[in-house]
Amino acid sequence: MRFPEIITREIQNLDKIILSSIELLNQFPTDDILRLNVEQSEFRKSELLIELEKSLEYYGQHSLKYIFQDIQDKIKLETLIDGLNSFKGLIDKTFEKVTNGKQNHLPVYFNTVFSGSYGIQLSTPFEEKILDHDFEKAIGETIEIVSDLISSSEDKIKETLQKDFGHNRTLLNKYSLFFKKIYQSNEPVRIEWKSPISNSKKEIIIEPEKAKFLHSYFSQNDKTEETIELIGILKGLSLLRFRVEFLKDVKGKEVITAQFDEKLSEEVKDSLDKYVIAQFSVKIKYNELKDQEERKYELISIKPQG
Repeated sequence: MRFPEIITREIQNLDKIILSSIELLNQFPTDDILRLNVEQSEFRKSELLIELEKSLEYYGQHSLKYIFQDIQDKIKLETLIDGLNSFKGLIDKTFEKVTNGKQNHLPVYFNTVFSGSYGIQLSTPFEEKILDHDFEKAIGETIEIVSDLISSSEDKIKETLQKDFGHNRTLLNKYSLFFKKIYQSNEPVRIEWKSPISNSKKEIIIEPEKAKFLHSYFSQNDKTEETIELIGILKGLSLLRFRVEFLKDVKGKEVITAQFDEKLSEEVKDSLDKYVIAQFSVKIKYNELKDQEERKYELISIKPQG
């Protein structure tokens, strides 16, 4: 059995030949020999893709296909990049979850593009762990969660979210972004995964309408608000902007910047540089651009400690 890298290299070399032949065929559309050359090259590529899948399985590497079902030849660059990046984000964040935060980057490599629909063939490297395969768990759980969400009815979605995410809002935000990119592209997507561990193949299809519903549902619940109580020191008062800095530790490494209502001004002034028990309202929202949760604090009440 040939190594996947050797087969991939042959496919990529063949891609160059196919591309240049198609460009020539566009200039000389009546050239039957040139047309035959393209057809033979495409057929050879289809054989190599089958060989690649078998080789990946033989050498313990996962095969992933990300397919834009209704696209045949050309695709918008943002559709391609956004789709693949958001899918990779799911895998990485799930990888972080299954490794208990020890790892957050699962290597996924591009092999080639294949026709029929516009498909991208991806693969992972060989995972050297003999037992407790983290690649398998991360990809498997990603596929399972997407499958759960797209098959869940409207009255069951809340239950599904609790089962799959619990209180892990960062992971949920990754899935929300993934579905957002699919409905924005308005292109149905099929994902295929072939596991070298279980020797099984799984497939999911995400329709834009379902993706839109899921993202909309997530967006309605993407803000949370909670009340917390902390002990620390008030610093950095601004009576113009009604803002104060709160030090959670003596060295000032953990600083909270909070707004406060004007009516608390006198209490805040009297509490400067003193240990206090402070109550905050915390609003939490996911920032897609920064790929992180942002917390906005508002001071509700303060009282001296001791």
